[in-house]
Amino acid sequence: MAREDQNEAFIESSFLYGGNALYLEEMQARYVKDPASVGAEWQAFFGALGDDTSSVRQKAEGASWKKANWP
Repeated sequence: MAREDQNEAFIESSFLYGGNALYLEEMQARYVKDPASVGAEWQAFFGALGDDTSSVRQKAEGASWKKANWP
């Protein structure tokens, strides 16, 4: 892959990383519960991912070691 191709691929997917990652995970969890809770473009995006819904829910709930009474 040429450097220009790598840069283009990053530009097209950079919104998935950094500070947006948590927001997108939460939005995907809302989508799993109720697809109508996100816009049509996000419905198409999350639908195309084909992620396992139980995995999405589990990640949205937080770390498996986190106790329910922790802040």
